[in-house]
Order: sequence, then C-alpha cells, then structure tokens
Amino acid sequence: MRIGITLRSHDPEWGGPGTYTIEIVKHLLQADTLNEYALFYPRSAGVRRFLGQYRALAPTVLEVDTQSRSGYYTDLVVVPHLAHKLSVDILFSPFSSLPIRGRFRKIMTVHGAERYAVPGLLSWRSSLDWRLMETVTLWRADRVLAVSETMKRDFCRALRFPLERVCTTYLGVNPTFQPLRDAERLDCVRRRYQLPDNFVLFVGYLFPNKNFTNLLKGFHAIAAAIPHQLVVCGGRRWKYEKDLAAVHAYGLSDRVRFLGVVPPEDLVAIYNLAGCFVFPSLYESFGLAMVEAMACGCPVIASNTGALPEIAGDAVLFCDPLSPEDIGRSIQKLVCDSSLRATFGAKGIARAREFTWERAARETLSVFRELV
Repeated sequence: MRIGITLRSHDPEWGGPGTYTIEIVKHLLQADTLNEYALFYPRSAGVRRFLGQYRALAPTVLEVDTQSRSGYYTDLVVVPHLAHKLSVDILFSPFSSLPIRGRFRKIMTVHGAERYAVPGLLSWRSSLDWRLMETVTLWRADRVLAVSETMKRDFCRALRFPLERVCTTYLGVNPTFQPLRDAERLDCVRRRYQLPDNFVLFVGYLFPNKNFTNLLKGFHAIAAAIPHQLVVCGGRRWKYEKDLAAVHAYGLSDRVRFLGVVPPEDLVAIYNLAGCFVFPSLYESFGLAMVEAMACGCPVIASNTGALPEIAGDAVLFCDPLSPEDIGRSIQKLVCDSSLRATFGAKGIARAREFTWERAARETLSVFRELV
C-alpha cells in the first residue's frame, strides 16, 4: 500500500508534536520496507528545510513539495488532490488535521486533552483551530491515535467520540537522552550556558498549562533554604506575561535563568547537570520532557494529574500542581536528600526504557495494516 503523511508539524520548534512528527516519520520508514510512502511538505520555513532528507533513508519514499504555505489550507485542500494523483491508500496526519474529502483511509494523531481539563487554556487562534478539529476533521478520521490511555479517556468523554475508533500509541524518547559520563562535554555545556553548580530545571514552552507561576511561588517559599537557581529551557507561547511578571514580583530575578530554546544535544547535558527536574503542569497527555529527564537519570518532580502518573509509574516524586507549598516542599525534599535523588534517578532510567520510537512506529504501522 501507499501511505501519505502530512508534514505541517515536522518542525522541532513545535515542541512535543514537532518531535513526534520527526521521530515517527523516521522510524516508520526504518521499520517498514514493504509499503511506499508519500511525504507532503508545506512551504513553511521550519518544514521546507527538511525536504529531501528521507530519500537516502528509504528508496520507497516520495517527497512532495505541495507549493503551499498555509497550514490548514494545505492539509484540507492541496494534499487530498495530490494524494489522489499518487493513489494513496492511507493519509496520516501526525497533528490533528485531515482533509474532509478523499477516497482513502484517514488517520490522525491528537496530542492533548488539556483543553478539556484547564479552563481558559488556549489563545483565540488555538481555540479556533481546536474547534475546527473537533467539529469537522475529527469525524472524518477512520482512526485517531492518542498518546496515552488517560488522554484517550478524557478526549472521548469530552467530545462523546467512540472509544473504539481511538488507539493509544505512546511516544518514545530518543536514545541520545541518557546518563553522561563525559566530564569534558558536561563542563563545556555548563560554561556555554553559564550554569550554576546547583540548579533546579524546568523544560517547556510557557503557556498557562505549564503552571509556571505556581512553580515560582513554590520555589520562592524555599529559596532561602537551598542554594539552587531555577533554570528554564524553552520558548514562550501565549498568556505568559503573568509568569514573567511573577519572577520580579517574588524577587527572583537573580535566582531564575531563562536559556530559551536549547538544542537537543545540549539539553541532554543540562538534564544530566540538574539537581532535579520539575514538571508542575496542570495536565499533560504524555509528558515528553519528563521522560527525557528520566532517561538521563535526572530525578523528577511531576504533577499528580493528567497522564503523568500513567507514564511515570513510581519513578518520580509526585506533587499537587495547585499547591505551591507542595511544589516547594517537594523540591526541597529532593535536592536535600542524595539517597532519594539516586533512587528516583535509577527508577527513571528503567521506566524511560519502556518508551521507544521503534515501538511507537510498530504500533502505528499495525493501525495502518488494520485499516487496509
């Protein structure tokens, strides 16, 4: 069969969905030598630079320049026309958008159910995109892939969508995320980003779901008792102004470092250097950054909400994301107890090994085969 894949989200700047798209495409092509693939590239700057990279990976892949810059318009109008010309049997969207028409099977991945758990979460533009997905695109899909059982349950309950049309395929973690013993590499990254000897790490794009203000409140409550700084890796999405204002309101300007978006190869070292990783989200459908930290042996504090307990098992220290006091106590408890850090570090490494992109690709491929 011939499988078409839309690549609107094939961009590392997209965060988790971008990582997923890049990894799932690569591992599908590595795992599947029987079927043909057609990859549909929009002309957005972040995606177009990858055009041509998969030809050497698989001789059965055809990379198609859609000659269209618009995201939803490309997926809804341009791609189905090209897919028909290429006799595609299945069209797979790694990010929540599919054409309304088309004589081929349709599969899409939905990455979150945060919208249904956190009021006022989205920007107006994101709200419009979600409404389009919920009312039009979703119901055209033959199968929907969810990234956790928790997300599947909450998503289907909120939209009254049939559970039998949703399959869970967990995300994976790239094997480059691992404990490092290379002292020179670690020292180089520490110098490059001017990292302190002791720091607590947060990784994520700032928007309301990440609960950053409560993290600042919790950190402020215990700041005098520990020498650590709070290091933040990631960009900004929407409704983050209150988070930034809170840094100054709590007098933490000299204790909080914003590094911006960090390349994955450097992020591996930063996970290894951190005293602990804090993930206080109000809701996560998988929590890729958490699993990356676990894979590096970095002890993790995570919210006891959403899919994080499902994904982490007993390998992290859980906290109540609505209680800044509990977040702060958890940080102090972990950074002050080397034995506890070692225990959660080892448990995290073992748990993270269960999540691989090879497994994600195999499970996705089995859904393709089931439909055709």
